[in-house]
Amino acid sequence: MRVSLLTTIVNNTSFFIASIMNATSLNRGPVVRSGAAAFTASTATTGSGFFRLYSQVPDLVNGDAATFAFIFVSAGLAKEYHWVPDAVFGNMSAVTSDATMRARVMAEAGIHTHLLQANAVPQAKADVIALTLALGRSVARRAWGICDADVVATQKMNPRVTRASGTDALLVFAANGTLDAAHTPAGDLAGYDAVATIARFEAIWGTSAAPLRDAYFTFVARCAIGMPVCNGAVMVATRVHHYVDPHKGVCDAVVGQHRPAGMEIPGGLSDDEMLDVVCHKTHHVIDSSKLVYLARSGLVREKLAAIGEGAAAVRIPAKFDAERAAGAYHAVVSKAKGAAANANVAISTDAVDALVADTTNAIVSDTTQAGMVAAERLVSAFKTAHAYSIAWCAGYLAAMFDANNATRRARSVLAAYSVKSIMEEEPGAVQDGRAQFDLHRRWARERARAGMLPGVGLFGAAPPDDRGEEVTVQAQAPRSGP
Repeated sequence: MRVSLLTTIVNNTSFFIASIMNATSLNRGPVVRSGAAAFTASTATTGSGFFRLYSQVPDLVNGDAATFAFIFVSAGLAKEYHWVPDAVFGNMSAVTSDATMRARVMAEAGIHTHLLQANAVPQAKADVIALTLALGRSVARRAWGICDADVVATQKMNPRVTRASGTDALLVFAANGTLDAAHTPAGDLAGYDAVATIARFEAIWGTSAAPLRDAYFTFVARCAIGMPVCNGAVMVATRVHHYVDPHKGVCDAVVGQHRPAGMEIPGGLSDDEMLDVVCHKTHHVIDSSKLVYLARSGLVREKLAAIGEGAAAVRIPAKFDAERAAGAYHAVVSKAKGAAANANVAISTDAVDALVADTTNAIVSDTTQAGMVAAERLVSAFKTAHAYSIAWCAGYLAAMFDANNATRRARSVLAAYSVKSIMEEEPGAVQDGRAQFDLHRRWARERARAGMLPGVGLFGAAPPDDRGEEVTVQAQAPRSGP
């Protein structure tokens, strides 16, 4: 029995895609909204293609760095992977069924496979790459409303045909995804045979005596829901790349969530080639500011979590360096406050709470370099003022983890670069924190030997008085840090 790829997709993914759209739809208009945690690619909107980037380049000789806008540069992409413009589907029916969706995906994939083969990619491999691209982008259109306006201008195709009259025109597919008989593919598409190509695609989809092959296409569709967000998270970290070490794990987590055991990859694609298309090439064409916005949106996180896209949801909101440092300081101080509460230590989190809020606000409220500069200065000032206290907290926690043989996951609160650097710069404070923990352990042991039984109150109950006699342990001189 022939099993349609699109039937499989409708059965397995339509609920998830529809859920995204039904849960407070994202605007299809400007990608950066007032107050949103995002950056525009530029404050300049005139021009297109290379000129659009050119118009963003500031005067680096005489300009003020605080006024420079961020430029999220999208690296180049080979033309065979470029976006097929929306207008080419003008004569095709809206996607309302398996047949109409199938026709659109095959029509789009046909252009890609022709260009891939022209670049010496073997036909079997080119067909599967093309189907993977077209299917992933169809899901991106549906889930995130991606259209021509969201695509990097220099990564958008301009497929041409020659009319019977000899005039040049944009390629527009016929209703069934083939070409009008009076139109001859021109330019890079010269020699393209839509009928033969679609017949090959039908054979690929139709030979589903192999259910693991159907699993591949369903896998592609489901990965395409969360992958643009993960690409945006990598861009936040790198400012330019969509899928690159050491950040590939952000995207690979989505693959891991949806990849079934024993999945067959058709067309002879290697695992690396498949990952390059699914995690990199498919959504590379989307404008960087859109990807960054998606990756930094708490609303997007909620929607992904609501439909079970946990691997993507946990990667966002993506944070810039200053935000990550502020968050790392907050995690250490907050954990130490709770851990040292019974060790005669008073820790206030007011300053670090304010740092987290002020750092994010500085970035969100100003889309120029000034916002990032302000955030970095806030973090630097906090570190200067409170280095001893941060390092003390880290030392206390390190001693506690050692004493309790804590797991690597528990120790992760000390793993951030910003925390490690302070511990290296303030070894005395780290030692003081360790000493306080050791002293508290000795004090607790002495109390136990003397028969002291501390009172404990849980769930709001007042703790009873301690029982037994107090004991004295020789202590170090009191220390305090800013």
